[in-house]
Parts: sequence; structure tokens; C-alpha cells
Amino acid sequence: MATILCVADSNRRLTYLGATAKKLGYRVATAVAPDHAVALCVSRPEDIVAIVMDEDLIIDGWSVADSLKMVAPKIPILLVCDKGAGSSPPPKGVDLVTKEGSRHAIMEGLKALLQRSASASA
Repeated sequence: MATILCVADSNRRLTYLGATAKKLGYRVATAVAPDHAVALCVSRPEDIVAIVMDEDLIIDGWSVADSLKMVAPKIPILLVCDKGAGSSPPPKGVDLVTKEGSRHAIMEGLKALLQRSASASA
């Protein structure tokens, strides 16, 4: 079964993101630390179809997404932000940005990201 990796710095946020991904029918893996997220991508790249990442993991322009893209460049990354996509481009390594607070918006963002990924690999 395909897995969505949820990465956040709090268990509360991981529970929320994981429950959202499960509603789409995916298995969920979680990582509360950046190095754990990278290790999961290295050890299970064929299982992980997408990564959902919390915006709190972007620090001074660096994000876990940079490291994840280095080890698993084909896995798409959805960044969940308080403000949503806005008009600025997504941070380096992030494929799509969506607004937090709405499970529907996160689910739609994941669906769009997975569709794009499937089209690109077809």
C-alpha cells in the first residue's frame, strides 16, 4: 500500500496531518525530526508516494524539503502553511503549498500533487 510521510515538529500536528492522509486511503508514516524523515525516505523510497510537511520545519530559508529532495528527488512535497500559497513561490524543495486549518484544502492539495506526480511519471 502506498504511504504518505507526514513530517511535523509536534505529535498533535502529526496526528492531524496523518488523519487527513488516511481519509484519502493511504497508509501513513510519521517523522517528528528532520533526520528521521530523511532516513525513512532513504530506507523506503518505493513506498512513499508523497510527503506532507508542516511550515514550522522551515528555518532561515532552509527546510527539511531541501534534504528530502536530495535523497528522494521524485517524491512530491506538500507544505502546509497558516497563510496558504499566497503569491510568492514555494520554498526550495516544496512542490505545492496549501493552507492549514482546512482538512479539505490539505486533501485537495494532496490529490493535486499526486495527480501531477502521476502525470509526470507517465
